[in-house]
Amino acid sequence: MDLTKIFSGMDKGPEAIQANFEKLNAASGSGTEWSKAGLTSLNGFGGANLCWRKYEINGLKILEFSGWCKTIHLEGNASADIIQVSDDIKNMFGTYFAEASSIVSSSASGLSFSTTNGRITFTNGYGFAIEPFETLMSLVVIG
Repeated sequence: MDLTKIFSGMDKGPEAIQANFEKLNAASGSGTEWSKAGLTSLNGFGGANLCWRKYEINGLKILEFSGWCKTIHLEGNASADIIQVSDDIKNMFGTYFAEASSIVSSSASGLSFSTTNGRITFTNGYGFAIEPFETLMSLVVIG
């Protein structure tokens, strides 16, 4: 984004500041509030505190999931579906080009989202089984 550099004594300084604010406002996008609606836990996953929201900026759609959750027992290098999202959430965009996730206290583990079946999958990246533990989880999908 190209903003005008502001300096003391510049000609039409207030106008330049206003123009910068207008550019920032136009790029700020819009989004939904955090919601728990439309999320169903699967396979014993403790996702009662998981929330989601959608954000749009300059035509880019961002779907974010975040919350304090309790994981499931998962064998080493295995995956399991842990959340089913409603069709309304699943169909927010057809395909996406990037996703990133974090599971605090389990750096080798990850989350992924399928627009085909609307499920979030938990993958244990360790070569050994992990037992259920409470953690902050987040997943961001960009399309």
